[in-house]
Amino acid sequence: MGIPLFLVTALTDMLDGSLARSRGQVTKWGALWDPIADKLLIGSVALLMLMRHFPPTLTIIVIGLEATFLAGGWYRATQGEAVAANWWGKLKMLSQVAGVTLYLLSLQTGVTGLAAASYASFGIACVLALVSLFRHGL
Repeated sequence: MGIPLFLVTALTDMLDGSLARSRGQVTKWGALWDPIADKLLIGSVALLMLMRHFPPTLTIIVIGLEATFLAGGWYRATQGEAVAANWWGKLKMLSQVAGVTLYLLSLQTGVTGLAAASYASFGIACVLALVSLFRHGL
C-alpha cells in the first residue's frame, strides 16, 4: 500500500506546480514552500531508507545536497530573491521519486537488482543536483 500512496503523493506534488505555472497562478508563497514540500516528501521517505538501507557515503551525499539546497533557498528568500524551480531540479526530483519507488519495490519483492537500480537513481539525482546548483544557483 505504501508504494501507490507514495506515487500518488509525488504525482499530486508535480501536478500542483504544473497547474500553477500553466494558469499563471504562481505565488511567492508557493515558490518558497513548494521546494520545502518536495524536500519533506522525498526527504522523509528517503531519509528513513537511506539511514537504514543505503551505503553510508551515498546517504551523506544525498542528505548534504538536500540540506545545501534548503539552506541556500532559505538564505535567498531572506534576501528577497525568488528562486524558481529549474529543469535540472525537476529531473532530480523525478530521479529521487524513481529511486524511492525502486527501493520500496525491492523491499516488497526481494529483487536485489531493484535495490541496485535505486542506488543508481539516487546517484543520478546527486549529479542532477550538482548540475542544477552550478548552472542556476541554489
